Amino acid sequence: MAVSLWNDTFTIVFTLSDGVYNGKTWEEKETYTGSLKSAIRHAFNKHPAATADFYTSEGYWLKQIWWY
Repeated sequence: MAVSLWNDTFTIVFTLSDGVYNGKTWEEKETYTGSLKSAIRHAFNKHPAATADFYTSEGYWLKQIWWY
């Protein structure tokens, strides 16, 4: 199957933190079907602050974004 940025099942790996003072982090993984643009929008709406890595259905890393 060909990889498409407009219609694929993306894996999103969130790296979350409990705050600046404690410094504890953990990962949360989920899949999202749709375009990369809508997957990024979904990630922004899911967590108020996180780092997210996006992978294609074939496991290729696409990009990392972060927001706080």
